[in-house]
Amino acid sequence: MKLVIDGYNLLFKIFHKEPFSILEEERDYLAEMLFSYKKIKKHKIMLVFDGERADKFQIKGVSVVFTDAGVSADRYIMDYATKDRGVVVVTSDNEIINYVSALGVTAIRSEKFAMKLEEALYSAVKGEEILEFDDYSLPGKKLKKRKRKQKRIDRKL
Repeated sequence: MKLVIDGYNLLFKIFHKEPFSILEEERDYLAEMLFSYKKIKKHKIMLVFDGERADKFQIKGVSVVFTDAGVSADRYIMDYATKDRGVVVVTSDNEIINYVSALGVTAIRSEKFAMKLEEALYSAVKGEEILEFDDYSLPGKKLKKRKRKQKRIDRKL
């Protein structure tokens, strides 16, 4: 599974603070967290940030992309999802979610992914798995195709 993550969106959901405090350190820490997550889950991860000049590099196996000044991270993610529909997009931006969902690409809200990230890192440190309760499957009821797909993706995260 390849995750394409709206970098600043996830950053602000995890650190719960005003933007642009000690941004460079927070970006590096986020990349470190995602590297640990990548080791646990074996997913490919691309972290996309708005930038002033285009730049692509790796931080411990996590692809980091800074977009060009004329291209927003949102536009980059939408274009990437158009080309590679097998990705899972992590964002809380409704415009991106609606766009990629119309393409058939799975989108996960940043808040939900932040929880999954923390659970995975906690489980790795403590050596115990966090139990999830299946709150929306009832006997005799089959979930809609989109819900079943979402549930499969959730289990992999």
